[in-house]
Amino acid sequence: MVVKMKIIHEIETTYAECIDNPLRFKPIRDSWVVYHGTSSVSEQDIEDRGLEPFNRLFDPQDVDRVRGAFDNLGWYGAADSGYMFLASYSRDRHRGDRQNVYCCSYPNASLLFSTREFAGGETARQLRKAFRDLERLVSTPDLRDAVRRRLAAHPRDCGVDRDPDEVLASVSTLLIEPGPLRDKLECLVADHKYGVVYAVQLRMEQHLPFLVSDNATDLGCRIPIHPDRLVGKARIRNERPDDADSVSVYSDPKVLSTLENAWTPFGMIPLYRARQAALLKELETKYCPVDY
Repeated sequence: MVVKMKIIHEIETTYAECIDNPLRFKPIRDSWVVYHGTSSVSEQDIEDRGLEPFNRLFDPQDVDRVRGAFDNLGWYGAADSGYMFLASYSRDRHRGDRQNVYCCSYPNASLLFSTREFAGGETARQLRKAFRDLERLVSTPDLRDAVRRRLAAHPRDCGVDRDPDEVLASVSTLLIEPGPLRDKLECLVADHKYGVVYAVQLRMEQHLPFLVSDNATDLGCRIPIHPDRLVGKARIRNERPDDADSVSVYSDPKVLSTLENAWTPFGMIPLYRARQAALLKELETKYCPVDY
């Protein structure tokens, strides 16, 4: 059976307009509606298949190899290098049941993830930055010599003897072998035409057991969200060069009350987890008594 969208509100706007007039899906009044920002390159796929937590863009081992290259070098790129993100946030988020569909609690919070720089998602963005840093290392003689000298002075930083030239040669190999992946990541940026934000209507009984949240504005869902849950759609055009760095300008002062509402997914997740933990404790006590 084909599951189709049931969009009830579509918006055409610009990034500049969203600063002065925060994005609103006015006909939608449901505390279980959350928002997903993406690129136009993913638009048709999402509307055909829904939002899926399964990463089809790259293998987790790709992330491991890129992160390992920086670790071997003892060099971590520019100040905004993708390495730090790949070594922390992305380290395990693309494996098994840790994969999630990520959504935000209000529309403007999703705008950042709809910009060109985020085409393909946050990890894709950081992989692009990491590859560019490694490319800069290979193509800049002064930088390469500085890294070589550091490797020669500290050959056992990773617990093994490392020949500086072999380590630098491995970086060149890394830039050649995953060529198709690099091309795919860059094509996502080149093919981006506009940003898209979807209003996603979750169902408490269906989705609550599979929701996770570390803060009051972002949540992850560990199961697919079908197209019929997409109830609103905004296309955002006229992106400016600094829009991908403008986290604060997309704030919305009117959303604080919704974040404090216990009947939103963000309010219900901790209540559900607490009840789940209490039930497990009760079952443990009843069926697995401590034997003194």
